[in-house]
Amino acid sequence: MGSSENSETFSFTNSVTEVRPDGFSLSTTFENLNRTQEWSCKPEGLVALNFGGGPAGGISTQGLDLEITTSNISGVSIPINLQPGNEWNYSLDIAASLMLPDGQKGQGQGSMTTPMKAIGGESVSVPAGTFEALRVESVPSINLTTTYMGLPIPVSFTGNVTLWFAPGVGWIKSIERGEIFGTSINSTIELQSFQIP
Repeated sequence: MGSSENSETFSFTNSVTEVRPDGFSLSTTFENLNRTQEWSCKPEGLVALNFGGGPAGGISTQGLDLEITTSNISGVSIPINLQPGNEWNYSLDIAASLMLPDGQKGQGQGSMTTPMKAIGGESVSVPAGTFEALRVESVPSINLTTTYMGLPIPVSFTGNVTLWFAPGVGWIKSIERGEIFGTSINSTIELQSFQIP
């Protein structure tokens, strides 16, 4: 479950829906939104192969369809041996296609870079329980130029994200602060429950 700066709450469910020898599919279900993200298991760690969508599945909500394809993926999303003091980078190029309910189309090209650092262990309490977790700090930056009705529109986002990962469970909490189009984005996400088969 998450909450935003204006106290709106939202919930979603992450499920591993397909497991392959070299990776897995992660499906995320919100109230009016479904997306699928492909992951690769590499010797150096886990790598998100797309930006919450892409050719294997886009994002669809209330008549709006967004497909994000990625290329030139570099680095890892989560290192195999995550320890305090680890520093790593993850980056990719983005091509986006947006179809609005009125039939208008938009296109975009850009990139995302995310430098990350594992800070140290902390005891973290969320609705799913209290965990000894590793805190990770990241500074994601997205730069995208979209074309809508023939006009180029630059879109940029830079934020500060703190994530907590618990051994044997995974991501249990995150706090995000950033700005896009001059509007601040502040959200907190906490694990409500989990089931590991």
